[in-house]
Amino acid sequence: MFKSRSYTYNNIERLQTVLTIASMAALAALAVFHSNRRIVLAAAALAGILVLANLLIDKLVNQKILKQIDGRLKQLATGEGVEISAKQIKRHQMFRRIGGVARHYTELQRYAECIASGRKYEPANATGDEFYQSISKLNQHLDKLVSEENDWKEQEQKRNWMNQGVAKFSDIMRQSNRSLNEIAMELLHQLIKYTDCNQGGIFVRENTDDEFLTMIASYAYDRQKFPDKKCSLEDGLIAAAYYEKAPIFMTDIPDEYLAIRSGLGEASPRCLFLVPLISDDKVLGVIELASFNVLDEHKQKFIEKIAESFASTLSASHLNNTTVKLLEKAQQQAQQLKTQEEELRQSIEEMQTQQEEMESKQHELEESENLMRRIIDLVPYPIFVKNIHRQYIVANQEEGKLYNMPVDSLLGHSDDELVNDIDELNAIHESDTKVLEQRQMIKLPEQTISLPDGTRRVLQTIKVPFINNITHNPNILGVSFDLTSVREMEQQLRKSEAKVKDLENRLANK
Repeated sequence: MFKSRSYTYNNIERLQTVLTIASMAALAALAVFHSNRRIVLAAAALAGILVLANLLIDKLVNQKILKQIDGRLKQLATGEGVEISAKQIKRHQMFRRIGGVARHYTELQRYAECIASGRKYEPANATGDEFYQSISKLNQHLDKLVSEENDWKEQEQKRNWMNQGVAKFSDIMRQSNRSLNEIAMELLHQLIKYTDCNQGGIFVRENTDDEFLTMIASYAYDRQKFPDKKCSLEDGLIAAAYYEKAPIFMTDIPDEYLAIRSGLGEASPRCLFLVPLISDDKVLGVIELASFNVLDEHKQKFIEKIAESFASTLSASHLNNTTVKLLEKAQQQAQQLKTQEEELRQSIEEMQTQQEEMESKQHELEESENLMRRIIDLVPYPIFVKNIHRQYIVANQEEGKLYNMPVDSLLGHSDDELVNDIDELNAIHESDTKVLEQRQMIKLPEQTISLPDGTRRVLQTIKVPFINNITHNPNILGVSFDLTSVREMEQQLRKSEAKVKDLENRLANK
């Protein structure tokens, strides 16, 4: 009868309760009627039967519960949903545990579906038991891993983007068959496209003495901004980036600073990025880029890297140009030197010829001078030549005898060193000055000179001016006639005449 399905668990529980009470009553009878053997045996037998009956009922009930639990576990094993009624949960703790496992299983299914579909997982019971807390922590950890993986993928994409860009622009800058301006134009055009900019320009300082930067490449620039393709270094953002040697990134751009024009109109950019071109700590120029989109940090770093590479290319180009110019200059100088060597050789030959002619003329001049000296030495009168400083530069033997010294000792000296009397010296200076300034010949009828040895000479001198062909300065040619003996004879004659006259007067008085 216990296997009949008409019995419910409630009836079985009531029956078990009645059997338990009957067993307890039998045990109580044993205690009360322990003196009556028959009653004791009957009560003991009844109690045993009741206990066996209760055990049999538990076994039948447990078998049915185990069968139901086995069915639920098979459903869980095949992935089917399991429903546990409230009465079942209340009746046996195994159902409660199976219900908990079923809920956890269902939650795991929902979590797996969220992961598979990429939807965000929200725990059904965030503040529930340890299972929900564990799965919540697992979800947070997986979210963190997914976020880190996404960040890594993003960084990897940026690194690949930068590496591909560096390789691309390196190829552009290695095009040795193109001019620097062509490379700069191609680089700027590709850089604007690669970084999603809209406008740009490259400015370089071609000469260190220039106070401006020259725009060698531009893209979508307004021609009115740089009409002569020059940017002053006195003020402005480009000058600031040049002198500060640091990039300038701006998102707050004045309306009047820059405008990007197209066929549909014009608009101000949202960001401006200026990067100096630096090589070996020397600023060579500036790259200016403008964009409607704000440049990300990795794009800014990429532009700075490209600017650094282009600065090296620019420096190498300047060095090559300098080398070419120096080579051309060296070749020109070598050609000039070769020409100068030829001219020098000809000049040396001409100089040798001239030197030979000069030596010949010098010899002739010395011969002429010796001849002239011999001639003037034959003249019995003192002859001299003074330069503009009134020094004797030519004198004959008679002039030397006049001063009682060799001719060579007389040359190079002036009258200041030869004449003692100041009045006589002033007279000589006056006559010399007159000859040199007025360029006229003068004649000194009588001139007294007191010599260092104490003697006095009376001279008649003629002084004539002439231009020295060697120094091109006026000189004085002088010829003196010594009247000293004449004046002495005249003095003796006057004395003799006085004596004769005195003698005649004496004779007349007698």
